[in-house]
Amino acid sequence: MRKKNAFLLLFLCAVLFLILAGCGGKKSQETETPAPDTEPPVEEASTAEPTTASLEDIITALQSSMEANVGENFSLTQDGESLRVDVWRDGLGANVNEVVAAGTGIPEQWTTIVNSFQSMSASIQNILDANGYQNISVAFNVLSELDKHTLLLSIVRDTVVYDFLAENANVPAQQAQPAVFVLDAAAIIESEIYGTLDTGNLELQNGELLSVIYGGDGVFVVKAKIESSYSNDATIKQNYFSVCDLIKKHGFNACRELQYWAVMDTASGDEIKVINFTLDESVIQAVASGAIVENQLGDYASDLYIAPLLT
Repeated sequence: MRKKNAFLLLFLCAVLFLILAGCGGKKSQETETPAPDTEPPVEEASTAEPTTASLEDIITALQSSMEANVGENFSLTQDGESLRVDVWRDGLGANVNEVVAAGTGIPEQWTTIVNSFQSMSASIQNILDANGYQNISVAFNVLSELDKHTLLLSIVRDTVVYDFLAENANVPAQQAQPAVFVLDAAAIIESEIYGTLDTGNLELQNGELLSVIYGGDGVFVVKAKIESSYSNDATIKQNYFSVCDLIKKHGFNACRELQYWAVMDTASGDEIKVINFTLDESVIQAVASGAIVENQLGDYASDLYIAPLLT
C-alpha cells in the first residue's frame, strides 16, 4: 500500500496544479434577463483593453499552489528565460528504486503521473504564452527525496525529455543505469560556489568529461576530451550533441551562459584544443525547448573555434 499511496499522492498534487490554468483568463459575464415588454439592451462594443497577468502574478500563483499541495517539498526558480520547478515527495524515490529492482515494468500510476505533469507544464506554458511571455520556457523536474541530484522525470514545456522509469523499469536490476546527475545551477549561482564542481556520475554523450567549472555571473564552463570520428564533420558535431544533452537532461538549461571546449589527441600523440564555443541564455533555452536541434547548434554559437586539422 505504501508504494501505491506515494504514487497517488504525487498524482493528486499534479492534478491540483491544473487550477493554474485559469490564471489570467477572462471572467465569465452574467447577463440579465430583460423584463417583459421591454426592449433588450443594446450591447456596446467594449473598448476595454484585454487584461493580462504579470509574470510576477503567474509565479506567485504557481508558488501558492505548490505550497498548498506539497508544502516545502519544491523549489521554484525564474532566471531569465527559464521558469524551473523542482518537486519531490517522501517515499517516491524509494518506490521508483523498488520498481527498477523488481524489473516488473512501468506501473500504471507512474504513467498517470507523467501525463499529469506533462499536462500541467503545458497549461502553465500556455498561460505564459497567452500573457506575452512566449520567450520563457517552463521546466518541471521530479527529483528523488533520497538525493536531490537524482532526476526521475523532466519535462520542458510539454515535452518529456527524461523519464528514469521508462529507461530502467524493464531492465534487470544488475543492468539498470544509475540515476542521472542534474546540475542545480540556480543554487550554485545563488550560493556563489566558484571553481570546479562535483558532478557525481555525470557523463558526456560523446567523449570524456574533464570538469565543470562555475566562473560566476551564471557562467558555466564544460571541459571535455574527445576522440576523432569517421569524418571531420562528425568529430565536430559530436560536441554539439553532448552539449544539447547536458541542457536537455542534466539541468544545464538553467545556466545563463555555457562555455564548452574540448581537446583531442593527434596522430602524433599531442593533445590539442580542437573546438570551443559559447552559448548565451537565449540559445540555451531554444535548445531546451527543441527550437534548435543538435546538428544546427554551431550556427547559433558564438566565439566558435575549430582547429584547422578539422576544417
